[in-house]
Amino acid sequence: MNLSCNRAIRHVNLAVNSEKHKLTTFLGKVGLTFDEDTEFSVVVETGNDILATASFSGKIIKQVAVKDDMRGKGLLQKLITEVIQEMNSRGISHALVYTRSENADYFKSLGFNTVVNIIPYIAFLEWGTESISQYTALLKNTIKSSDKVKHNTAFLVSSEESFHTHLTFIAKVARQSEWGYIFVVHDARSPLQTRKMVAMIQDGISHINNLHVFDGKEYVFPNSFPAYFSKGKERSHLWALVDAELFGKYVAPTLQIRSLYIVDSTFNNRPSDYNEIVRKRLVHWNIEILDV
Repeated sequence: MNLSCNRAIRHVNLAVNSEKHKLTTFLGKVGLTFDEDTEFSVVVETGNDILATASFSGKIIKQVAVKDDMRGKGLLQKLITEVIQEMNSRGISHALVYTRSENADYFKSLGFNTVVNIIPYIAFLEWGTESISQYTALLKNTIKSSDKVKHNTAFLVSSEESFHTHLTFIAKVARQSEWGYIFVVHDARSPLQTRKMVAMIQDGISHINNLHVFDGKEYVFPNSFPAYFSKGKERSHLWALVDAELFGKYVAPTLQIRSLYIVDSTFNNRPSDYNEIVRKRLVHWNIEILDV
């Protein structure tokens, strides 16, 4: 696609090492890294120079960068439009972006909605056919109207094995609560497998009247978090901040959850300090995390 002033939009052939290296080098100059799970990248170029770029993997738009001297020239809008069109062509109608707080307004101007913005660290925004409001509406459909303040319990499960191992304990704790909610950690790489697991758990708890199961989607401690704009402890800190904020701000108050049980090895694939940060953040929302 041709742009004005000798600028052109071009899809990057990530299978060609020289093209991938050129993009990686540009990202490094603006303080970003290239994620190896990147599925699609597009650049704005003039001659042999990259002026701006954007990519995506699954639902997540990532590695968005514009040279400082090219900001405010409409390149971001063209890039994001190109990325979303490509996502739509692949059947993806819900886009997500994690970005620095100061960049949130750029994406809002393109039609994205802010889910959380933990100033000055990180913002999480979305666009498309799904939304956090739709997800909380789904959760609300399970609630029986009552003026009584409830103290319900939630369980976070990441595998069929851990569910079967701890089903007796889950059932016991649920019966001691007014309502219990099982959230299955969403696997963005295999959403079909997540749906199958939800159905399996639903069958397994069908005899427990006050226990419900949900796909955690992208909102309840999902198992992936982009690494392209942060590394090491900063990444685990940002990941924990977003996950705790999503659960404390949206999910817990919707279902009046006061206790969250982490079943078995759910957080094992996350950075070592992630768990501690989540626990501390959820204290501000009057939510206690317990291990099974």
